[in-house]
Amino acid sequence: MTAHLVTRLGSALVAAVITAGLALSTAPVEAAAATSRTHLVWRCATRHHVRHCVRVRVRIAWHPVVRHAVVKPTTPKPKPISSQVAPTVAVSSSGAVGQEVALVNRERAAAGLSRLQETQALDLIAYSRARDMATNGYFAHYRPGSSTPAVLELLRGYGVAFNWYGENIIWESGQPAGSLATYFNTWWMNSPEHKANILSSHYGHIGVGIYVSGARVYMVEDFTN
Repeated sequence: MTAHLVTRLGSALVAAVITAGLALSTAPVEAAAATSRTHLVWRCATRHHVRHCVRVRVRIAWHPVVRHAVVKPTTPKPKPISSQVAPTVAVSSSGAVGQEVALVNRERAAAGLSRLQETQALDLIAYSRARDMATNGYFAHYRPGSSTPAVLELLRGYGVAFNWYGENIIWESGQPAGSLATYFNTWWMNSPEHKANILSSHYGHIGVGIYVSGARVYMVEDFTN
């Protein structure tokens, strides 16, 4: 699994991409060699009805565990993503969603690839991802405090059958609503990592979600085979 983040300084656009192979793969866990630390403690004794305490430094063994691809929470853990999202909510931006799906399939046709089928389940998952990032104040493929890609959690929660999955995420502010899909798709196609997701031969299905939070517009593309 690889993840890639791109930030364009000087303007309000941020995008990231995640691609994955077989969903059964897991992140390796390594145990580091034991080390020791010193720690100040109080040691007290009672003599002749008088309690005497002295602060001493003692050495304790410490066994750190290193976990790869674990994001430690820096903010309170957000509420779980609900899988009960009404379909009408997910298609509230159906104009831009439909435009993006059409643009993706146009790019794939030009590359000699089969069209991706838009599914309601993936639309709901993509919308849930966009909303979760906006409402919980983060921008990443992993939710704060989790070592599992958020899209993978939702795919399992919705009971979507798959072997391959991928995700593109982006947000922008100040872009006219009518040109959002074209702008985002053009940006993604100019990024090798995002383009690789759009033109992957492993995928057969797509879902697109859009969520507006203040001046920011979040768009998420989720792919499965």
